[in-house]
Amino acid sequence: NFQNCLDFVVLVLFWLSVLDVIDISPRTIYCSRIIRVVQWLLVMFLTIRWTVSVITSSFTEMFYIIFALCCLLSVLCPLMIQSYSGRFYVCNDVVSGDSSISPARCLGGYMSPFPLGGNETVFLFKQRSAANAIVNFDTLPNSFYSLFVL
Repeated sequence: NFQNCLDFVVLVLFWLSVLDVIDISPRTIYCSRIIRVVQWLLVMFLTIRWTVSVITSSFTEMFYIIFALCCLLSVLCPLMIQSYSGRFYVCNDVVSGDSSISPARCLGGYMSPFPLGGNETVFLFKQRSAANAIVNFDTLPNSFYSLFVL
């Protein structure tokens, strides 16, 4: 192998110059090392070129996967909007915590604790109200977001 022979010659010249057997300037030895570095740079360039070609050839497969996901979401989102639109409400009453509560069941009021400081707490009367949950299927963007989260 030419590379191994070149390494051997560089190593022998280096040790002969260190032991003062022959009078070779260090520049000569470093020039031979530069040839070795250039060979490795060529190998690295070919490796990088191969890696880039592999990545670019996989773009078509990634396109098909993304296309299939978009088709699946375009079918699921309208179905979820029709099936679950207006069903995910949360009452502001922290005690109930039921996410499937209807707005008609979230009526009246409740006593909410309000800390004043130290050990003192005052209870305030608050009106109960229903609001949409973060994960809901009421609109198309919310449906996309909910399916992405789930």
